[in-house]
Amino acid sequence: MIEREMARDQGVNVEDTYEDLEARYLGLEPQGARELEKRQVIADCRQGDIVFVVDSSGSIGKENWHHVLDFINEVIDKVGVGPQATHVGFLTYGNRAHGIFHLNNFTDPAQMKAAVSAAKFLDENTNTSGGIATATNIEFTKENGDREKAPNIMVVITDGVSTYDNVTTIPNAVAAKNKGIIVVSIGVGNLTSQAELEGIASPGKDGKPIVLQVKAYDALDLVNTRLANVACDKEEPIKGNVTCEEPVKEVICPDTSCKNKCKFGFAPNLDGCLTCQCLPETKPCP
Repeated sequence: MIEREMARDQGVNVEDTYEDLEARYLGLEPQGARELEKRQVIADCRQGDIVFVVDSSGSIGKENWHHVLDFINEVIDKVGVGPQATHVGFLTYGNRAHGIFHLNNFTDPAQMKAAVSAAKFLDENTNTSGGIATATNIEFTKENGDREKAPNIMVVITDGVSTYDNVTTIPNAVAAKNKGIIVVSIGVGNLTSQAELEGIASPGKDGKPIVLQVKAYDALDLVNTRLANVACDKEEPIKGNVTCEEPVKEVICPDTSCKNKCKFGFAPNLDGCLTCQCLPETKPCP
């Protein structure tokens, strides 16, 4: 008690936890502020269709899986789910994609969050390309609840590089973006590929890919507001890629390791000739 009084006399907040002090040192919000922020709903959130595409590979571990599910539920709270508001879909992927629920399965947030919390950990490989393709071609469809006038947002969460069909991961993401889907990539830990995360993501207002990164799964709550802001049109990204005003570029490298070295707005031809094909959006490539 004496030590606490002395600390107060010296201007020290004795209610701070070690985690609060560490957060301040790192330039982050202290735990108390983070808890309050997690419960705040984004005002005037637009009517959007969000699909979570979530890595459920063995590297995550059962102990971290609940952090992923909690994060999704926090975002659901923030964006405001409802019949005339935000709709959410959810799939996981390991060896292949597994649909948990479609955009039109739930409009009640309590029921939706219960379904999220019940999602099982797969403990498989990392087929990110399959998860992205499934979201694009199955989840973002009229029969599964995609609304014509609602912006489409795909949120890809992973803690590593693709291990299945990895040569199609970025092309599949490009196909999603060219369909008008805004793609956000979230990397967890230090085993992710920055090039892959950036290749998956759509550009933000500043022209840079919308990539959110945290050091561990229990730190995902640090980026839930940033993600919600994108979903709610508070941080509007640019849809699609370039308009193909530039010619096709050659990439000089000895093998297919160059697949992530195409400049933004281009993707590898995957034909073994090491060229990057311009991605048409509003007019054909020259």
